[in-house]
Amino acid sequence: MTEEWRTHFETQYFAQQREMHAMAEVMDLYEKLRKRDLARQVGNSICCSPSEATSRLESALLQKSRQIESQQSLLSDLQAQLSLKESEVRDLNKRLSTSISQHTQLRSQLEATHALLQEKELEIVRLRTEIRAMEDMGKMEIIETLHDGPPELSDQQDSESKLRIPHRMICQHKLTSPVPPGFITSGPQTVVVGSDRIFSFNAVTGGLVSESAVVTADSGTLLCGAISPENDSILVGSSESQLSLIDFTGRLIKDLKGHGGKVKSCGFLGSKAKAFSVASDRTIKLWDLTRASPIRSVPVTSQLVAGAACSDGTMMVTAHLNGKVSVWSMQDKICEIDAHSDTCLGVSISPDGRFITSIGKDDTVAVIDIHMAQTGPIHKLTGFKALAVETNPACSRDSRIVSVSGAKGIYSWDLILGTPLGLIHTDSVGVACVPGPVTETKQSQQLVSIHANGTVKWWSD
Repeated sequence: MTEEWRTHFETQYFAQQREMHAMAEVMDLYEKLRKRDLARQVGNSICCSPSEATSRLESALLQKSRQIESQQSLLSDLQAQLSLKESEVRDLNKRLSTSISQHTQLRSQLEATHALLQEKELEIVRLRTEIRAMEDMGKMEIIETLHDGPPELSDQQDSESKLRIPHRMICQHKLTSPVPPGFITSGPQTVVVGSDRIFSFNAVTGGLVSESAVVTADSGTLLCGAISPENDSILVGSSESQLSLIDFTGRLIKDLKGHGGKVKSCGFLGSKAKAFSVASDRTIKLWDLTRASPIRSVPVTSQLVAGAACSDGTMMVTAHLNGKVSVWSMQDKICEIDAHSDTCLGVSISPDGRFITSIGKDDTVAVIDIHMAQTGPIHKLTGFKALAVETNPACSRDSRIVSVSGAKGIYSWDLILGTPLGLIHTDSVGVACVPGPVTETKQSQQLVSIHANGTVKWWSD
């Protein structure tokens, strides 16, 4: 506002100066006219008496004198106005200088406050780390009292172990549609996304409930999918840049257009009203599913491989071709982590929203505490050979076990301690954890594996 007033008064000042120059020119013109009239009157005086000529000259001089006095008075008024405007401009300059000084002080205070907040955030992270370490130490002490030592990697799970992993196949289905590697979504019922249709299974028994052809606006191959938290719709992405919302019969509900490449991963953000998608066009998109329009599109520099979101929709992660894992809030990137020395094949977030797990072509599974992603360590789970295809880790419903598909089968680890729990020898290219039958004490957990030949297998303990 100060700058606008300053500009306003400077404009008036220059206008007044132009008026003064104009008045000076007018006075020069009047002087020339006076001299010309005087010369003319002198010429005329030859033809009249001296007294009459003198009278005329005195009258003309008096008239011109009055005109000059009037112009001088006007010039004095203009000079007074100009002095007033110059005084106002000086006052505005002082006020502007004061405002700039105050702004500098406020900015300095803001920077100091920001630095203090960062220190407090680091202190919070340190305290969280100490608390988590104490919690984990408590869990380790409890586990050590239950076991003589860490379980060995074997085909058969120790029957006495409290962390039991599924290892016994209870059923299998040969699907009628080719299934892309590793894309299994699960909810109260388990859905497998085929290349052009979806298959719904009973989450407990593994029985096939329905098979539906998917009707979308494009004819591309389906590559990924996710079930809504309300369990009433499915989000699917295709090789033709298309994201579609469908029901469990495969009927199209809404088309979501905006990507320019294959949709690699998709999912819901806390409810069926919002969703995310990552695509090979190197963009992450957040969607308003009610209006079927993007809320935000975020470009990234490295090629995207996969993505996952917390169940409450507050945070998400993406895996990249360069081996990095990025952590995002719904507003901006939080950090970028060097998770693997080679290509990242997939990523997921544990159901409790605490751990990020990712698979790398460097034959490691990276485990990262999402709350300490910026400063915390990266734990590496080893002892397996990675597949040559993109596949995501699967975490158990209690966020205690992580399972991945590898070259020799399905590997499982204790997510807290990092110790191996077992290996299922099978040629799976993807795995998901689903709820099993409810016992007297708790609900058991099962694994579902997907295979390159279009077979889906159910595993129980």
